Amino acid sequence: MLKLHGDAAHPASVVLTREEYLQFGNTGAALAGVLHSLLLTRHVLFVGTSMLDDDLIRIAHQVRTALQTQGSGTARRTGTVLALQEDAARARLWERDVETVAMCPADAAPAEAARRLEVLLDLIGCLSTPPTGYLLDPAYRGLLDEEERRLAEALAGVPAALPRDGSSTVGQEVAALLRRLGHGSCGGDGAEPPADVATRPRDDRTQEQRPG
Repeated sequence: MLKLHGDAAHPASVVLTREEYLQFGNTGAALAGVLHSLLLTRHVLFVGTSMLDDDLIRIAHQVRTALQTQGSGTARRTGTVLALQEDAARARLWERDVETVAMCPADAAPAEAARRLEVLLDLIGCLSTPPTGYLLDPAYRGLLDEEERRLAEALAGVPAALPRDGSSTVGQEVAALLRRLGHGSCGGDGAEPPADVATRPRDDRTQEQRPG
């Protein structure tokens, strides 16, 4: 499966399966054009990509040449490579095009390097997610402060006011905003909302341990 999304204000990502990656040189002309565009206009983060691949080397050379032609003769770095272990020779080879960031020293265990990479990718995903998706999500209702609770109550009737066909541009924008705020998650869309355990009275009675 190939995924490509993003616009001028948001990051874009290209995800290739192993089969698509192996066929890249034969049928990937359109994808190569997309990668050219990303490298020319944005800073690309490479994860799980071999920087010894012939297609990537060719594209990087073409982008470097284009940037030198347009600019003052010095091409900027177009991306960052996340490597598992330090490789000084490979980092030096690519230093004009990308910055290489290693998860661990060269003598570290591959499993530890892979674990650190997973943690970093989780952090990147967390930081790139809008931090407001909990407001209208019933699962987080008990965690809202007073201001957030008032906002959630004020917005509770908005979904019912939206047209069902969603044909108007304004209606689509409002619906998209509500989704970003968590509407439709978990107990949304008419489903029974989850129990609000955060505000439920605690049972502090001594519990007996029964045999069996």
